[in-house]
Amino acid sequence: MHHRRSIDSQQHDYLMESGKEGHFIAKNKFDGHSLAVFTSGGDAQGMNPAVRAIVRMGIYLGCKVYFIHE
Repeated sequence: MHHRRSIDSQQHDYLMESGKEGHFIAKNKFDGHSLAVFTSGGDAQGMNPAVRAIVRMGIYLGCKVYFIHE
């Protein structure tokens, strides 16, 4: 299911695919898209592996991955 939403006069695309756990995800499926990772910066157990997994998956999918730093 693909949606388009207008926020602050800009168009944003997002993709909702629930129930896909364990299914194959094609490499470079989202080539040309961007992904930004933003955390609160507080110490929390498990955040480093979670951020690492998000970044690695974004790269695998062909996204430009950005880390937002204050």
